[in-house]
Amino acid sequence: MLSKTINIFKFNFENYLQGFRKIEAERWEFANEGFLLGQRHLLKSIKRRASFALSSSSIQDPCVELRKEKQLLLMELVSLRQQQETNKSYIRAMEQRIEGAERKQRKMMSFLARAMQSPSFLHQLLKQRDMRVKELEDEHYKKTLEAAERGRGSSVSELEALALEMQGYGKQKNVKEEEDMVVERELDDGFWEELLSNESLASTSSN
Repeated sequence: MLSKTINIFKFNFENYLQGFRKIEAERWEFANEGFLLGQRHLLKSIKRRASFALSSSSIQDPCVELRKEKQLLLMELVSLRQQQETNKSYIRAMEQRIEGAERKQRKMMSFLARAMQSPSFLHQLLKQRDMRVKELEDEHYKKTLEAAERGRGSSVSELEALALEMQGYGKQKNVKEEEDMVVERELDDGFWEELLSNESLASTSSN
């Protein structure tokens, strides 16, 4: 038991001496001025040297560290809120697109169902399309004549009118493309509402 106690004391004493720089290996004397033989009252002034990082951090005010941490947390919180708002906007946009697609699908199915029940409505729709194409052709021809009259400043002869008419027929391709654009326009809510309202008018007139 005694030998064990001596070993523990020796180990603790060696740990205490570790870190002090000896002047000579054979002498129990150290470079610290307060570590002198027989001067026990000077031992209280001996302190272990702290590292540079520890000393610099201990010098700083803890309030400054807390302010820095608070600022970092606020910046992170702002970033998270911005990301949350962006995600919410994206989700709302996706919900609106889904609702719009569902409305289009419902109106399309309603239109097809009613069109199957009323074939006269399809006939009326095709008739309206032909009238629209005819209006486009007449409008194009009229604009061509007006442009020629403004350019020459005089009346157009029959020969010139015939040439302009031939020129108008030569541009039927452009009119056909415009017709396709009208027929194949986007199937938005207004388009289907217009079709359904026309169908209601057709059914009312037929009754």
